[in-house]
Amino acid sequence: MSRVSGARVLLETDGRGFELLLVEDTERGGRSVELWEIAPAPGRGLLLEAFGSAGGQFTFSALTREDIPLEALEWFVGRARATLTSD
Repeated sequence: MSRVSGARVLLETDGRGFELLLVEDTERGGRSVELWEIAPAPGRGLLLEAFGSAGGQFTFSALTREDIPLEALEWFVGRARATLTSD
């Protein structure tokens, strides 16, 4: 089972809106940070996931073939690293 936790974290760049979500993933035994495109409406949905296991391993998954602005990608990776290594 997965559960979203934490406050919304938002970024706007290139006329597009992005949101980070922290997800507790009990099925995989770890946490993930997800990057969602939420604007302009209706948005494109889930774009990227960074998963961190309890053992400290990280994986990144791209869940779209759409272009992602570099600023959004760098923001996502930095936040994912800080969030998933804060244990």
